[in-house]
Amino acid sequence: MTNTRLGYAAAGAALFLGGAHLVVTTFLAQGDFGAGMVAWIVVPFLLILGFAAAAAVLARAGDRPRWAVWTAGTATVVTALLVLAGSAPLFTGDPLGIFLGPTPYALVCVPLFAALTWRSSSFGGAPAR
Repeated sequence: MTNTRLGYAAAGAALFLGGAHLVVTTFLAQGDFGAGMVAWIVVPFLLILGFAAAAAVLARAGDRPRWAVWTAGTATVVTALLVLAGSAPLFTGDPLGIFLGPTPYALVCVPLFAALTWRSSSFGGAPAR
């Protein structure tokens, strides 16, 4: 997979994760819809938009800015932690509850951002063709 396809796939996966976060947190919000709830919805979504922007930058041919490579690596770690943190419903007897957390949506991001980071880093991966 070329860096272009890989980058745009990672950006799309990040946007999917952000969209899922918006849908799940907005429609399942309980109680007051105050400043704390708005921050809980907006801040992670902005973080995900940053991940998608870094992936889109790395998808273009040419220079690979260091910030974008570091952001893609950070996205790999964050989404892997989201997968681990959100997998608790599998072990508590509520397997459908897993879709109310980040696990299935972040699981799509982990391999894409890991591969993108590896291919874009200066120490590894195959050169872009």
